[in-house]
Amino acid sequence: MCIRDRFLAGPLARDQISRLMEDRKAALAGSGDDKRTGKVASSATCSVDPLPARPVIPAGIEERFAALNRQPASSEVTQIYRPALYAEGAMHFIRKTANLDLWRDARRIVACDGDQPDAIWQASEPLPDDIDWLRGPEEGFSFAALPDPLLGKRRYTSYKSQFKDYLYRHFSQTLYKSTLVKGYAPPGDQSDARAYFADRIREQRDVAIEKLRDKYKRKLVSLEKKIQTAEDRVARERGQSRTSMISAGSSVLGALLGGFLGGRRTQVSTAARGVGYAAQQSDDVRRAEQALQLLEDDKEALNDELADDLDALRDRYNTREIELEAVEIPPRKSDLKAQDPMIVWMPWQVDSSGLATPLY
Repeated sequence: MCIRDRFLAGPLARDQISRLMEDRKAALAGSGDDKRTGKVASSATCSVDPLPARPVIPAGIEERFAALNRQPASSEVTQIYRPALYAEGAMHFIRKTANLDLWRDARRIVACDGDQPDAIWQASEPLPDDIDWLRGPEEGFSFAALPDPLLGKRRYTSYKSQFKDYLYRHFSQTLYKSTLVKGYAPPGDQSDARAYFADRIREQRDVAIEKLRDKYKRKLVSLEKKIQTAEDRVARERGQSRTSMISAGSSVLGALLGGFLGGRRTQVSTAARGVGYAAQQSDDVRRAEQALQLLEDDKEALNDELADDLDALRDRYNTREIELEAVEIPPRKSDLKAQDPMIVWMPWQVDSSGLATPLY
């Protein structure tokens, strides 16, 4: 008779289960789950020897059944519920300097097919997101044995305490800091943090660029005023030079004409002084032009300096190479919450060769 065709006779007492399972624990213990890591194998070779009836759960302990989200491979497989311990908790992460006040849920499950380790939750896994719970078993399923440690209620209180300690010691909230921007990125992964800091870096870069431009603008405005004054001086000196040259030319011409006509020597002296003054005015024009050229050079150098400083700012606030520092925030121990652990029955199928695969 196939296992799936058996009728359940009703819950067994603890001593009945112990007698029935004395020669079966070794086979079930090797059913393919990784007892050290708690990772449920996608398939495993095992010896299937289900109980003739559903095991009795200790009074006051809740049990649930995982709904199937995979269909059995064929009608020839044996469908069996295998036990697991399940617990839910909530963790509170607080860091005032990071503006962090976050609650996170934890749902952990650990397979219980063989002897249970002392640190049972070390072998736990996150509960798959697509698990739906049922209050009763599906039709056609037999049951694997419940390990002896789970047959009494006493250990469940310890399992709850261990679960809270496990959450405190093995969970944290990762926050990220940047060497360029003060503060922390909101909770998220590295890509979220990089995107956050990229926006902040661009904002700070724009502010820094604006301040730098304002700084140089003040210098350039002052320099422009000096340049304008120098240009006015050059124009004035050039005007005076032209006037003196015209006057000197007239004096020389008058002296020459006077000499031919028998004029006085004073005309020659006056002409000589006029030429000297014109030469002096030419020197004044050259000096004014040189002073203007120096100011123009200062302006060009200031613009080059501004360009260099802008390039340095852009290199400093480079959003393509953001260095992140990870900071681990533990949950606040006083706020840890944990519900009472419960027994959950996980659906499996086993084919004729003993290959077991989960149906969830």
